[in-house]
Amino acid sequence: MSGPVEYRPPSPEVLEHFVRDFYREYSDVRPDREDVLAFTGFLKAVSRALAKDLTRKANGGFDSGVE
Repeated sequence: MSGPVEYRPPSPEVLEHFVRDFYREYSDVRPDREDVLAFTGFLKAVSRALAKDLTRKANGGFDSGVE
C-alpha cells in the first residue's frame, strides 16, 4: 500500500525561468527585474495554493464542491 500523495509546486527558479521565457516569446519589451519578480511571485502563490489543494483532494480531504 502506498503512502499519501503530495503535490509540490515548481521551484522559484523554474518559475522565474518560465517568466523570462514568457516575456521573451510574447512581449516586444524586455521586462525589468521588478516585473519579472512580481510575475514570479504571483505564479509562486498560485502554484503553492494549487499544490496544497491537489494534495488535499488526493488524500481524501474535504471538498466543498465550490470551484
